[in-house]
Amino acid sequence: MLHKSTEEKGRSTMVHLDKVEVPAGGEVVFKPGSYHLMLIKPTRALRIGEKVSVTFEFANGEKITEQFEVRGPSGK
Repeated sequence: MLHKSTEEKGRSTMVHLDKVEVPAGGEVVFKPGSYHLMLIKPTRALRIGEKVSVTFEFANGEKITEQFEVRGPSGK
């Protein structure tokens, strides 16, 4: 699942996203406290520090697979 965390007036919130808009020639950075992925019901137990492959599918049908490090709720 795609999410974005924000903080406003000292309160953190997390919003589920169906998609993330990537500006032409730009980038979107996934990091704690901002855009992030949550793996719901993984097919096996994951360990913090482990690398997992995630495939992104773009509106034009292009697919890109990237490696991500599993992190805990604190982002570490």
